[in-house]
Amino acid sequence: MKKKLILMSFSILISLSILEYGSMLIFENQPNYLKHIFENQTQKPTWGMLDSKLGWVNKPGDEFIANEGNGKKITNWDNFRRASYFNSNFDTNKNKRILFFGDSWTSGFGVNDENSFPWLLNDKKNGFYFENFGTPGYSTFQSYLLANRVLANSKNQPNLVFLGFTPFMSVRDSKMWSSTFAGHGSNIIAVRPPFLLKDKSGKITVSPLWLTETWKLEKSSYFIKMLHFIVVKIYKGIYQNVIFENQNAKHNVTTMSLSLEILKLFNKRVSQNGSKFVVVVLTAGYADNWKWLFDKVKNYNIDLINCSLQSNIEKKYLNNPGGHPNKKYNMFYSDCINNYLLAKMQK
Repeated sequence: MKKKLILMSFSILISLSILEYGSMLIFENQPNYLKHIFENQTQKPTWGMLDSKLGWVNKPGDEFIANEGNGKKITNWDNFRRASYFNSNFDTNKNKRILFFGDSWTSGFGVNDENSFPWLLNDKKNGFYFENFGTPGYSTFQSYLLANRVLANSKNQPNLVFLGFTPFMSVRDSKMWSSTFAGHGSNIIAVRPPFLLKDKSGKITVSPLWLTETWKLEKSSYFIKMLHFIVVKIYKGIYQNVIFENQNAKHNVTTMSLSLEILKLFNKRVSQNGSKFVVVVLTAGYADNWKWLFDKVKNYNIDLINCSLQSNIEKKYLNNPGGHPNKKYNMFYSDCINNYLLAKMQK
């Protein structure tokens, strides 16, 4: 009997060791899976902080070096990125206030503060002052929620509100996705931001923010991480948006229809304060696949300007490695948007 217990214990120990080693091999071979979005490669806090409504926001008062673009400085004055030399250097009596919302392409991730296009626009001194609320990883819906918060808390309402739109944002609008998308670091908090659900009857609802912290022993056991990963996968499989039955989501008109509803809400909210809403397309990438959405936006009398380059030359204007717009592309954006503004002033 004693030998059987010893043999059984030994067998269990070997089995657990195999499971642990096998799980470790899987995770080590997928280094882009579990690193927290709010940590950089040294595991120190960076630009983001958790937000109970939006998932995350830019961390107020934070300054860090981005891990692309050969290490560029990014400064957050508040929940917005620095867009001029001085936080209170804008003459609000003489200059019109313009706000930018969007994801990392709007934020200017991968270029220094002074090379981001909102900063470059401020440097033109054409009678406007610009604030940059671009937030890495954001969907169109998160951008709308942030804009709603900013407008509700603004004593001085903006004249214009720009949404820097990328097709990645449209996919995020209707996809259950988590912010734990890179690495395998510790202190993992998986954040799935609010997004839209559309059932088979066409009814649209808002899926609330979903937050899960690491399980006990997960930080020290790859096997426990694997179990957690499997549970999350099953959960997603059950509750994933029905429109993602089409695996080629970027061509999915139903996906774009949800983004269209958000843009209509965005326009309505901005108009409530007498401001004007403008959509700026910032990347060629897959933009041609979103032609349906862009045409619909124009049909609702929402200004849409295309500040993207043709996909065959765009790669020269992106950080390598990294993939975000480089200094040259940000200069192109600032000129494109400035031309739109000057044309509007002449009318």
